[in-house]
Amino acid sequence: MFGISILISLALCFVALTKHRIWVLCGFYCIYGVLKVIALGDVVEWSSLALFQGLYVILLAATIARWCQDETFLIQIKSWPKLYFAAIGIMFVSALYSISGNLFTAGDANGLAPKLTITALFLLAASQLQRSQDFKIFITATVFVALALSVWVIGSAFSLDFEAMRGGIDVNQNFVSVFVLVGAIPLIYMLFKVRGWIFLGTIALLLVIALGSFMLASRGMLGAFIMALIFMAPSISKGKSKKAVLMLSLALVAVFAVALILPGGSSILGRFQEGDLGTLNGRTLVWNRAIDYFGEGSIMRQLFGYGLSSGQVILPSHLTDDLWNFHNQYLSWLVEEGFIGLIIFCGFLFSVGRSVLKSEHPLKPVMLGWLAFLGVAGMSSTIADIHAFWILLGVIMGACSLEKTNSESSESTRTVPCPAT
Repeated sequence: MFGISILISLALCFVALTKHRIWVLCGFYCIYGVLKVIALGDVVEWSSLALFQGLYVILLAATIARWCQDETFLIQIKSWPKLYFAAIGIMFVSALYSISGNLFTAGDANGLAPKLTITALFLLAASQLQRSQDFKIFITATVFVALALSVWVIGSAFSLDFEAMRGGIDVNQNFVSVFVLVGAIPLIYMLFKVRGWIFLGTIALLLVIALGSFMLASRGMLGAFIMALIFMAPSISKGKSKKAVLMLSLALVAVFAVALILPGGSSILGRFQEGDLGTLNGRTLVWNRAIDYFGEGSIMRQLFGYGLSSGQVILPSHLTDDLWNFHNQYLSWLVEEGFIGLIIFCGFLFSVGRSVLKSEHPLKPVMLGWLAFLGVAGMSSTIADIHAFWILLGVIMGACSLEKTNSESSESTRTVPCPAT
């Protein structure tokens, strides 16, 4: 395994110096979304995942290489949201006055360095999109990851005779669901755009992913996925007759209905019959505790929050260790960075969304679906704590800014005819 990781690293190092550097980001996403997840479940023994760690360096090298090679890169950067840098800034400043200690201690997962590293993936991901087809290539990677994880979850459930709840895996099922459902969104788009054998193949892939997601039974992520479909609906049905839209919608419903009746598919129904449904698995207890604590603070605390990772101090005092998480990304920014931080974070998301709405990219529906999914998922989880959040937003922003840059370059190179004399 070590030898294979070295070969992969060398190959990606070479690709990082070319216009095909999007494959470096695809490799990062696949390794993080598949190999690291499976390794965390002790299915594969790959201690420290050296390849995954080394890919950070390769991504940075690819970004620097593009900076040196592509003269349009700086023009593309100018259209990236300035509020992103404000978010980075307030995270750093809040670490200085945080009520939580050890934020500058090496090895602390809740420290400043790991959080800034994850957030930096927005810049690194956006920098890898240099060609018009790069966004489509990355989409393929998300579908691959979703399919691989779905097969893994189904295989795990099968080995346990489909009797274990949520596939019987040892990894956080909500975390895995993010990757599975992110990959399902492009397939929904394809379902409305392709025909023939490709259409049947898309149906088959969706069935596998739907079954995997039902086994994982993440209510919050499935709710976010439904909202993503609602946001995508107007754009993917544009130009189609009402009859065609109805037939395709029925085909989609049929896929999820079949997945629901297959062995293990009913796990999602069991989740809605749990005894703690009234507190959403304790989430309402966390939210009440966080809001009460925040409301008791001074005006300065309400404006600027209690500092980065302060939830590690606020929540343990009244809740059990399985609830030491805000389970809401917006509440997390409110408590830790105050109203100022929350406004900056929401403004950043709004800026990315505005770029998508202004875009005329052919895969705009997928961007809308991903944005809606991430935005709604943040209402029941601290989704910005995972790499996929910043990578997806970076890829979206990279595709939109690349389109804008190419459009401006085309207009500037047009030959203007001289007036007749």
